[in-house]
Amino acid sequence: MSETPSTRQVGVIGPAGFTGSNVCVELLNRGYNVVGISRNPQAVGSHPRYTPRTADIDSISIEKLAEVFRGLDVVISAYGPHTEGASALRYSEYRISPLRA
Repeated sequence: MSETPSTRQVGVIGPAGFTGSNVCVELLNRGYNVVGISRNPQAVGSHPRYTPRTADIDSISIEKLAEVFRGLDVVISAYGPHTEGASALRYSEYRISPLRA
């Protein structure tokens, strides 16, 4: 039996950033279930197939990270730590809430 996108659980680390938010939207548009993993994963918006999981990737233990990843078929890292000052990255995030279910 082959899996369809709607049965796969895809984790995205950094779902609210520029890359992560666009990855989430594309995965949802293709029919995948998406689990957003970050300190504030609900910031990206809401969708019936989007589940936020709160985790601070900078300070989490390997054991806790394994718990966060439990049940996922694949994990995509779009993690990008921010810098401060004039060299800070600027981006426009893409919110998933306007998508149709």
